[in-house]
Amino acid sequence: MNLSKHFKSLIIGLTLAACINSNAFDLHKKGLIKVDFTPCQIGIIGNLFATDNVYGLCFPLPLSYVKNNYGFTSGVWGESYDHRGVQFNLVNQTNELSGVQMGFLGITTDSDGINSKSSGLQMNVVNLSENLFGLQFGIFNKSGRLNGMQWGVANIADQGFQFGFVNVFNSKKTQKEDHHQTDARIQFGLIYNHSNHSAFQIGAINYNKNGFLPIFPLFNFTLF
Repeated sequence: MNLSKHFKSLIIGLTLAACINSNAFDLHKKGLIKVDFTPCQIGIIGNLFATDNVYGLCFPLPLSYVKNNYGFTSGVWGESYDHRGVQFNLVNQTNELSGVQMGFLGITTDSDGINSKSSGLQMNVVNLSENLFGLQFGIFNKSGRLNGMQWGVANIADQGFQFGFVNVFNSKKTQKEDHHQTDARIQFGLIYNHSNHSAFQIGAINYNKNGFLPIFPLFNFTLF
């Protein structure tokens, strides 16, 4: 009997959540009140029962996409253009991050190489970012312009601070002369450090294209 009551409560709750995200309560379109957001979204299949703005809770079960998501999201695959708050999904994807990502795969896809709008903490097994101001903590971390630190088994970035077993500075697309050349690069690698530009390195084996020697054990640094 108690199980039946709990099941009924669950059905009612899901129905109300669906109505909140559907046109049933779209008072903004009716002109009754200036509201164009929902406090709760349940993402069943992509944009089903979705709005542009979720200010509160979002549950991607299994998928959801929100243009602006300010609050907490937890589920399987949560995607948004601008997320401010916490993404706690199996897969987290956003163009602009201001907050925390936690899960298996975290992706920020902001392509602005100078004025990145993504900031905060990526704490997934695999972290991928175009540009990030903050921290990546995981097994594999990859970022373009990084103003902050990577902490993991393998780290790849254009600049920043790296601590791991294998660290690499500069992907092929950034091996041209530009303003990135003057940005700080520091590596602490238990096995191997690699840099195609100026860097300070401490590790078992260090390759530094501009170092006092191209390859040197224990440490290496740039003379010019």
